[in-house]
Amino acid sequence: MKSAVLLLLVLMLATLAMPTHAQDTSPVVYAILFYSPTCPHCHQFITEDLPPIQERFGDQLQVLFVDVSQTQGAALFQAAINVLDFPEGRAGYVPTMLIGETVMIGGDEIPSMMPTLVSDGLAAGGIGLPPVPEIQAAMQGSLNSAASDGTSGAIQSTYTEEQTWQDRFANDSTGNGLAVAVLGLLVFGLVMQIGGEIQTLRDHKPSLWQSESARRWVVMALAALSTGVVVTLVLENGEFSVPTLLAVIVAAGLVGIVWRIWQGQPESVRQSENLLYSLIPVIAVLGMIVAGYLAYIEIREDEAVCGAVGDCNSVQQSDYARLFGVLPIGVLGLIGYVAILGAWWLSRRPTSDLAPLAHMAGLAMAIGGVGFSVYLTFLEPFVIGATCAWCLTSALLMLLILLLQAPQGWHALNAKF
Repeated sequence: MKSAVLLLLVLMLATLAMPTHAQDTSPVVYAILFYSPTCPHCHQFITEDLPPIQERFGDQLQVLFVDVSQTQGAALFQAAINVLDFPEGRAGYVPTMLIGETVMIGGDEIPSMMPTLVSDGLAAGGIGLPPVPEIQAAMQGSLNSAASDGTSGAIQSTYTEEQTWQDRFANDSTGNGLAVAVLGLLVFGLVMQIGGEIQTLRDHKPSLWQSESARRWVVMALAALSTGVVVTLVLENGEFSVPTLLAVIVAAGLVGIVWRIWQGQPESVRQSENLLYSLIPVIAVLGMIVAGYLAYIEIREDEAVCGAVGDCNSVQQSDYARLFGVLPIGVLGLIGYVAILGAWWLSRRPTSDLAPLAHMAGLAMAIGGVGFSVYLTFLEPFVIGATCAWCLTSALLMLLILLLQAPQGWHALNAKF
């Protein structure tokens, strides 16, 4: 009898000691977060807003991360946009979170809606992956689907922020390669102007880089290059967009105007310089349009029309879209173009005693603008990993202004000092 009681007690203790598997059958909510490593709103949400939500729900909330700056992640993002009901005009903006068929966009909307959705989902027995075949195939590790859709390894269970500059460049090798080409032109233009002026002062005669024919060739080359790039992109994509159409008009217009001046055979180099100088307000107004559009996008945090190359939205959503984290770069560019236009207008007043100072101010602002464009253009391929076609357009416009402003500015500077 005692042995039977002892055996019963042992069995009861063994039963109590057996691990429970209740948590294995607990409901789970899956959330897919599309982010970019260069997006400050993404970084803030992931590092500040998400941890307390994750702590609240524990393992019952499974957040999966998709980096849209990677080709595979971008493919999954586009697949989700094609299947789910994204708010009009906001598709493609990050951070974006999917819980079931619900789409949440932005650093404010996601943390405000997410806890309620997760709670309701757990009460209803859990929420699986979004009804997007490509996401489900990538999550399940279907090799065939991964090979055809390019989504293998795109979904990660942890947040990966750091990339090498090679990884960032490879995110968009075509757009970033174009940025490097523009960067080379900007550096060459600065060296040509500043180095050429130093050589002129040293040798007491115009250097090759400061010659009127060299400037005309460079302006023609820039305009022809812009036209060639735009036409190539249009042929590759088979359709016009607003930015490419604008670029075609600008490039073709510059080619025509400079060619007309060249064919006019002005009587003197000075007259030719004055004719080229008269193009500055046209280019400044175009720069104001580009910078104004970027300022509008940056202030409203809307999605930009990026055109056929690059990913301007990733650039505009990066930490570098605001100077010192406060002033939008587009606003700074708009102020710069307005100031250059004002200096040009003041320099053309025949009775103004400030004309020489206006010439020198215009030159200083153009040099500063190109120098700042060098910095921003360097950031795009090597730090951000994305290229903004609008930004490259503005950089080339600023370089053109420098080339056209330089003769008058250097003349005024040499006369003054």
